[in-house]
Amino acid sequence: MGRPPTKTRFLTERIALAKLIDAALTKGQRATGEKGQPWTNMGFAEKIGASASSVAEWRDTANPARPGNIVPLLNAFFGTIPAYADDKAAMLKAWKRAGGIDSDDPPDPRAIQAEQFSEVAQVVSLLINQPTPDNQGNLKVPYTLHLRCHESLAIPIVVNKRPVTVTLDIGLTAPLFAVESKHWNPVQDSIFRKRKHPNLANPFNDSVRLIGPTDNHSRIVGEPLEDETHVLMEPSGAAQDDGPITLLVKSPRDGISVTLADGAELSATQRDVIDALFASAIPRDAANRLEVARATISPKAGKPSQ
Repeated sequence: MGRPPTKTRFLTERIALAKLIDAALTKGQRATGEKGQPWTNMGFAEKIGASASSVAEWRDTANPARPGNIVPLLNAFFGTIPAYADDKAAMLKAWKRAGGIDSDDPPDPRAIQAEQFSEVAQVVSLLINQPTPDNQGNLKVPYTLHLRCHESLAIPIVVNKRPVTVTLDIGLTAPLFAVESKHWNPVQDSIFRKRKHPNLANPFNDSVRLIGPTDNHSRIVGEPLEDETHVLMEPSGAAQDDGPITLLVKSPRDGISVTLADGAELSATQRDVIDALFASAIPRDAANRLEVARATISPKAGKPSQ
């Protein structure tokens, strides 16, 4: 008989971590030091670049999930305010215990099983707003897309059996923006088909490559589609045209730019560890591209009432 799953073996420790996360969310804990309203799952998800469902799972004290990367939570809750140092240390310790890490050494990133890219680095913010129908039976799907370089991301690694913290800048140099739906297709006069745009290239299979704007390391930053506030979708002819519409940002492995914050090149050992980190359980497509961001919405609520 094999070992029970990690989530079962460390359930007590995961519950302890979930209680800390839930308390911080309920309290409205913020790194600014200001008293705020309690965090909603969606509000906190947008803050750290995760999904609302992930936040709900992290704070679920009955059957919690352990965040793949605790750093974004620590930064959002506590920042570098000295008064929060003890609470920050307690949550970090609880996160380690929830993963079966008994020592004070940082975990080897090879053991991190992130379920979303945003649990590693927050480089994309992708949101869909409620779709609205037009008079031709099409749907206007508003969205916002913002890319950034996640600067000074501290990742603990182990080099020659010694704990080392590497400070990295991470961004995307060749991301794809795609739309997926079994029930809706982008219209021909859209960025995913025939419409030209200076920040896009190579439309193919309802996806386009983002090529600008860029920073000095050729990473895509800012709002490349600021002037394209929505995508118009038409029914595909499927029996049910109320199916969900999903927007995604994907990246090939060589499209992820990782540089040391001080501008130095990565050593071979550091590169191996970072590669292992991004080779975890993050979803990928048939072309082995990592799913960096995903947003899905059902058009039902956007259809006019009968």
